[in-house]
Amino acid sequence: MPWNCYPWVRDPELPPALSAQEKTDGLRPFRQFLKINKRVSAVVAHGAEAAAFLALFEKTYHSPLRQHGIKVYKASALGGRAFALSEAKQQELLAKNIETYRDAMQRAGIQHL
Repeated sequence: MPWNCYPWVRDPELPPALSAQEKTDGLRPFRQFLKINKRVSAVVAHGAEAAAFLALFEKTYHSPLRQHGIKVYKASALGGRAFALSEAKQQELLAKNIETYRDAMQRAGIQHL
């Protein structure tokens, strides 16, 4: 199941970066998600916000995800500033993300197309 950053719906007038409070508010729903879905084996973190959120989660609950058999994949966010990159760099990021998802899907037992 893909996990999108919490809150799932935001006012488009707000800045794109999550506030510290929004990140903190997202910890409990993510923890509940992991408790309900015991078979989670991989989390793909798109961009710096997602990676920072996972670091906050591990620090808050004093529980590295890898100790629960969950591998964290760090992937580039392909929106926003990624469009300012050269075409070649965009293709490179896309290729890396495809490889990241291929590995994460294989880890979860899902056939990649």
